[in-house]
Amino acid sequence: MLSARVKSLKTAGEQQCSNQPLPFVKTILYLDLDLYHYFLGREDQSFNEQVLMKRIDQQILVTKMVSGCADLKQVQKEHPKLADYLVRNLSIMMSISSIHLLLIGTEEAMEKRNELWEYMRRRGNGLYRKLRFGTVSGFTYLPGKAGTALTLAGYRLAKQCYHFN
Repeated sequence: MLSARVKSLKTAGEQQCSNQPLPFVKTILYLDLDLYHYFLGREDQSFNEQVLMKRIDQQILVTKMVSGCADLKQVQKEHPKLADYLVRNLSIMMSISSIHLLLIGTEEAMEKRNELWEYMRRRGNGLYRKLRFGTVSGFTYLPGKAGTALTLAGYRLAKQCYHFN
């Protein structure tokens, strides 16, 4: 469990390291260099569907931590495009969490899914409304059994089209 906690905090730290300082960056320099080589197709990859389902609590923790990385209202005033980027990034994280909780399919997973969305609602600042009604993550939180079926069908179709996992 300690190893899982360390891995979770490392992932959260990586997300925060990329999101938290962005509002303060004045200049970005792009270098076309391979600084890291990622081996695709390993069974233990963190974005592998089965691995994500086993580590869903880590994904939820990281999503919550990233949601608090920056004051989005302040960023929106000063850097509207950056605020849009941060919301889209969080939308992707919410989509991943919601879909994998649906794939798990247990009552506990559904409770975690509802709690995650409720957490975003309680954060205030309009973030919930943007995630729920203005980004792709809203399609992963459709009400009822029909909404669940539609979300999972859309996920499976996207999986076939884009060959992920």
